[in-house]
Amino acid sequence: MINEDVLASAAMGFVLGLFAFTAGIVRVRYFASRRRQKILRSGAAGGDPRYSPGSVAPSLGTSLRGLLAQVLAFDRIMDLVGVLFVIAMLLYGAWVAPRLRLILAVAVATVIISSLVWLKVARWLARR
Repeated sequence: MINEDVLASAAMGFVLGLFAFTAGIVRVRYFASRRRQKILRSGAAGGDPRYSPGSVAPSLGTSLRGLLAQVLAFDRIMDLVGVLFVIAMLLYGAWVAPRLRLILAVAVATVIISSLVWLKVARWLARR
């Protein structure tokens, strides 16, 4: 590969790494905030009725809320399968194409460095 190809692959890997880091942060923050809101709502309502002594946990039944909960659970499973499929495609492409190896290596390095910087800045801001 010539120098221009190496630099272009590194730039594409850097951008891909930034996108992957941002998507990971958004996903973790979003699911953590949803979980935290659910805990706060159940705590404000007097606790989760499933864990109160002497009561029977209500079944989901065939209500619209139960159906929606099942669809959302299925959606999370399909999201995981989709992410695993994309990762498998990238790994296969890296096995076949040398340029994609460089792109993925730079992307992984960018995600790792961005994560470390994110943690350092978060700790630094927590001290202030």
